[in-house]
Amino acid sequence: METLDYTSIIKDQVDDFIQKRIEIRKNYKELRQLKNNIIYLKRNYGKETSQEFTSKNGTLSILNYKSKYSSLLKKKFKDLSNEEKRKLYKTGLLTIFFRLNYQKFEKLKSDNKKTQLDDYAILRNSDLPYRWNITPSEHLKNELKIFEENLKNKKSIEIIDANYIKAQREKELDDDYIEQHINESRLFWEDVVNDEMHFDASYFSDDASEDISDIENQEKGLNYYDDDEEEEEY
Repeated sequence: METLDYTSIIKDQVDDFIQKRIEIRKNYKELRQLKNNIIYLKRNYGKETSQEFTSKNGTLSILNYKSKYSSLLKKKFKDLSNEEKRKLYKTGLLTIFFRLNYQKFEKLKSDNKKTQLDDYAILRNSDLPYRWNITPSEHLKNELKIFEENLKNKKSIEIIDANYIKAQREKELDDDYIEQHINESRLFWEDVVNDEMHFDASYFSDDASEDISDIENQEKGLNYYDDDEEEEEY
């Protein structure tokens, strides 16, 4: 393979590799969201017991743990000193997670020394020759951030459920407001009608005009002067 071919081909392979890692990242986020949705549904609408769900692609078993505590410890445990960790180990509440001290082991092997772990150590062969690390570009960071936000807002049943409850509550408040407005309007017009129907009794006297006092006649507008009649001079 010529150098030019190598450069071109490996670049294509690296691009495809990064793209696949991006897809894996997105698929992982989608899978995580699906798990969160299932947990939310079981807790709020179903049963928190072990269950099996069968589909055309297989069976999913959701099992309760034997203990409600995880075997993992919080990150702050790493901040403890070795002495503090030894004291905690002596309580019998910790188990040891065995790993090979590869730096010390490799030094012994480079000196052609045999160890009791020779039969258990794994040699990095053609399948594990490199460490792989991707540093995302700013463009990719923004793309993944938007993807995760959209995934959460559009696919999270908890958020969809909360938005539905909120919308129902707002509708109830709107209905209450409309009903209150109608009642207030009804009361307003009832007050207007009552005010217009509240008349002074003197305006509805059944007495004949000649039997009504001058003051009542003036209130009712019954006293008047004929334009053709001259006022009496004194």
